[in-house]
Amino acid sequence: MVLVPDSSEDGLRQLGERLRAAVQAQHWPHPVQLCITVSVGMTLSVPDDTPQRLYQRADAALYEAKRSGRNQCAWAAPPH
Repeated sequence: MVLVPDSSEDGLRQLGERLRAAVQAQHWPHPVQLCITVSVGMTLSVPDDTPQRLYQRADAALYEAKRSGRNQCAWAAPPH
């Protein structure tokens, strides 16, 4: 889990995509060619959030990214 203070939805989406692309572009020295990717789930904290609710939303977004084919970023909108 990565916590990013003072973030916006756009900022988090850009950060998640940069992280995803950086992992995919990494070359790993190994006798067998490795293709390592990452799925990213993101959400924003709202004033009345608990750590548990924040984690649950981010986790749900992560599993959505995995269900959608992996090597993706997914967003869980915070409650209004």
